[in-house]
Amino acid sequence: MSIRMPIWREPSEFYKKYAPLPIPEMLRLHGFVVDETPMRKEDFVYMEEYKCFLLSRGINVDEVYVKKEFSAIYVLHGTNLEAEGHYTRNPNGEKMYTSYYYSLYLHSFVPDEGWKQQIFVNKGIKRVFLQKFEECLPLLGS
Repeated sequence: MSIRMPIWREPSEFYKKYAPLPIPEMLRLHGFVVDETPMRKEDFVYMEEYKCFLLSRGINVDEVYVKKEFSAIYVLHGTNLEAEGHYTRNPNGEKMYTSYYYSLYLHSFVPDEGWKQQIFVNKGIKRVFLQKFEECLPLLGS
C-alpha cells in the first residue's frame, strides 16, 4: 500500500494579498455592500468565559477574538453574487464559537424560469473561500 500525499500548490498572489485581511474588508475593497451583525451580549459573555477558562489553564491572554457574522452582496445586471460569514448553531440557536464558516453564492435571473442559485462555497474555511472567490473575479469585471 502506498501513501498518497496531497498536491501542494503555491498560494496565488491574490491569496497572499488578501489572506491577512478580514473577509468583510476584502469584500468591501471589491465593491460589495457588506452588512455586519453587531456584537451581542452573548458574544461578550463567551469572550469573558473563554478568557477565564484559559487563565485557569495557565494561559495568559489579553483579548479573545470573536468574528462578526456578516452578509455581503454584489449586484450585477440580473445576477447577485452573495457572500456570508456565520457560526454554526446548536439546535437551540446558540452559536458554536469554534465553527465559523464562509459561503459564496451566485443568484441569476433566468427568463421564464425565475431565480437560479449556484453554490461556489457552502460552509468553507477562509482558504477555500478565497480560492473560490478568486475564481469568481471575472464575474465582477476585476
